[in-house]
Amino acid sequence: KQGKWDVFVANYKRSKSKQMQCRYNWAEYQRNYKTKALTATQKIWLTGSSLPKDCDRLLEKFTQSSFLTQKLIWQRFMLAVKGRQYSLATYLR
Repeated sequence: KQGKWDVFVANYKRSKSKQMQCRYNWAEYQRNYKTKALTATQKIWLTGSSLPKDCDRLLEKFTQSSFLTQKLIWQRFMLAVKGRQYSLATYLR
């Protein structure tokens, strides 16, 4: 399985797609670059809308880590409210 992640990372092209960013950071997490992956996830987290399903496993690890701070939760909450994504805002509360 390790080889699969190595191949994905080696062939990854930077993308604005949250889905691809999550896949890349999940691959890095699986390759044991956990700090790198969770640090990068902070940027992905800061959105006012829901994230793709492909982010679920990465976000589960992220939300259980010290990389997710109250400040980041508050920032995303405010982005959700500003974007009128009230169900996300309620979830974050």
